[in-house]
Amino acid sequence: MAPGKLLREWYVVYYMHLMARPSFVGRIFKGAGQMGVRSSQPSGPTNGRWAKNGLPKMLVCLVSTLLAAGAALGETPTIDQIRARFAQTSCVLPETGFLVLKGITNRRAVWQTFEMVVDHSFRYRTDIKGPLRESEGYDRAHSWKLGVSGVPHETILTDREIPRIVTSVISGFWACPTAPFTFKVEDSSSGALNLQMQCRDGRIPVILSLNPKTYFVERLSYWGADGDEVWSFREFKKIAGTTVPTRISHQAGGSTDTIVVQAGQIDRNQPVSFSIPRVESNGFRFDPLAGSQVKLLYQHGHLFVRAVLDGVEEGWFVFDTGAGVMVIDSKIASKHDSPTIGSEVTVGVTSSSDLKVCQGISFQLGPLSLENPTYMLGDMTSLSKGFGMPIAGICGYDLISRASFEIDVRAGTMGIYPPGRAPLPKGAKWIPLGFDEDTPSILCRFEGDRVGTFSVDTGSNSTVDFLAPATETLGLTKGRALTSTSGGSGGSPAVAYEMGPVAYFDFAGVRYKELSVGFQHTNHGTFACPFFEGFIGMKLMARSRLLLDYQKQRMAAIPY
Repeated sequence: MAPGKLLREWYVVYYMHLMARPSFVGRIFKGAGQMGVRSSQPSGPTNGRWAKNGLPKMLVCLVSTLLAAGAALGETPTIDQIRARFAQTSCVLPETGFLVLKGITNRRAVWQTFEMVVDHSFRYRTDIKGPLRESEGYDRAHSWKLGVSGVPHETILTDREIPRIVTSVISGFWACPTAPFTFKVEDSSSGALNLQMQCRDGRIPVILSLNPKTYFVERLSYWGADGDEVWSFREFKKIAGTTVPTRISHQAGGSTDTIVVQAGQIDRNQPVSFSIPRVESNGFRFDPLAGSQVKLLYQHGHLFVRAVLDGVEEGWFVFDTGAGVMVIDSKIASKHDSPTIGSEVTVGVTSSSDLKVCQGISFQLGPLSLENPTYMLGDMTSLSKGFGMPIAGICGYDLISRASFEIDVRAGTMGIYPPGRAPLPKGAKWIPLGFDEDTPSILCRFEGDRVGTFSVDTGSNSTVDFLAPATETLGLTKGRALTSTSGGSGGSPAVAYEMGPVAYFDFAGVRYKELSVGFQHTNHGTFACPFFEGFIGMKLMARSRLLLDYQKQRMAAIPY
């Protein structure tokens, strides 16, 4: 087994993209951890936007009566009938002011405070405060997320769409005639009442399961790397004039998060910003006198740098854009002050693990220092043996988002600069980055003049891997000369895939003709994700000098 293939065999941590072919074991989609709700004037369902959308009380009652009769006959109600019935029990916000919900949440085995603010124009913001703080929001133009790294970013795909949908379900926005969603009522002959729901400007469908009597949404589900992710809503109560679920749970893989709504009010005075916040400066230091260049090792299709922990150089760290969080070897961390502040259940193809979440130490890479960062503990023994050198951990979003980087595999150097200061050569162009699960993606054109979303993963030793849904729906293996193969290690089952050339693949302004790529066929894990087309690995990116600038959400590749 090639050493590089061991990386993703171990690498099943919750925040991490797991994409190095062929020893892929699975990716946990965190999904939407936050929610929003909507309220109304207390005088009834005919106030506010419902009245403006032609649902006076008499019509609501008439539609409700007809709907009840239809249900008795086993007929499937229309989405308009469902909305009208829902309007009897759930109201809307006034034209001014916000609905504010407060409570507590248990995420990653830590209880923290929870606050959500939502308005009538579908904007929202949620704030979780505690040792594992997190905020996210939507301002009608952009969705964003801010975690323990202190560096916010605009989001795409799952991180952009799922929170908007969950928010609308909690608040009742999903039933508003002007809500920015599309619906399809599924067959209800079995007695179940299910809707397929999707953002109008999105690509991720979810299934809503409604109570056939009240039409409250009791369950929301969508694709996840380790089986469907499921949101459950129960204990509905009137809060600030609207009916909301007060106990919400989110199950993904082997972990379950809980939110308990304890109070709420209509606030017309509270100043609220729904826009992306600024970068937090605490816990971060950049020393220009330390020099910008550090040694870079490109080996086994991966990038390695040496970092200093509490003043001690402990070993090599994998520099991985596919990692949403920092990981430190548990044996090394035990030598430092590493208090545990939470835990995370991670699930792979064949097993699950309960990993500790810690906070502490001083982490330094060249001029860049992080004080008291949050990270996960992991056993790096298998990686150290596979790579033939001591592996101390993995550098992910927490570190990469704090600077801009110049990666030169031929020179064996990494330049580390303040955000926005990486040197772009004359004639080169920046490429926009989108972020989902704290990992970057770009748009690429490939054979057949198709355009797809591809994750940029320096932790992958592939050229390009096309995911199983894209391989099937686009017919990418038909009429193509292919080589079948498989791989796996560490006791995991072999993952079958095929290799073959594509006529062309465009990356960073360069067209690579007859590029040999991977075509995945698995029905489990990240390679089965239907929401984007594939991954770009170091076997392709190493043909260029790379610039990464997370805070500006951009990258560049300058061919050698």
